[in-house]
Amino acid sequence: MTAQLIIRPSAERAIDEAFTWYLENAPEHARRFLDDLRNTLDRIRSSPRMSRTVYADVRRTALRTFPGA
Repeated sequence: MTAQLIIRPSAERAIDEAFTWYLENAPEHARRFLDDLRNTLDRIRSSPRMSRTVYADVRRTALRTFPGA
């Protein structure tokens, strides 16, 4: 069975808000933020169990470059 990657609506909103913030306040980092996000999602897809378990089968990970985003 293949693990399913689910990005919750609240996470999607946080991603949108963070990207908008970078575009408006630090545009030089906006592209890097998206690249870090894509790289993190790729890592999760290739090794889904690498992320920390927070509840039952729910896992969570942070971006490497933008951990507070």
